[in-house]
Amino acid sequence: MDYSSSGVDIDAEGKAVSSLINALSQSPRKKGQKGAPVQLAGGFGGIVEFGESRLALATDGVGSKLQLANEIGRWEGVGIDCVAMNVNDLLCVGAEPLAFVDYIAVPKTNPDVHAILGSSLSEACRRAR
Repeated sequence: MDYSSSGVDIDAEGKAVSSLINALSQSPRKKGQKGAPVQLAGGFGGIVEFGESRLALATDGVGSKLQLANEIGRWEGVGIDCVAMNVNDLLCVGAEPLAFVDYIAVPKTNPDVHAILGSSLSEACRRAR
């Protein structure tokens, strides 16, 4: 089992992300201004200038794990995995995770599933403290 057989082309994804990052490097904000991007040699989080500090941001999802959760009808660990992926991305750039913003994209809303996902996200945030 690998990413390729699940329909994910890692090389194409890498090229797409590089193209996006290169385009974003042309920020209208100049070094020293709030919101100016901080160049990173690598990493999965973005860093912007924020006055005398820097603010690190990360957005990650659970990807194909959600498909598996749907197939088996078990969503309890999805939120924990989502928080863990974002925390890991922030730690990789030397940042301290302070907050988590959740976003759930689904083809059809289901209050029962959303309640399970919310509980899982809440548990993950408690554990991350």
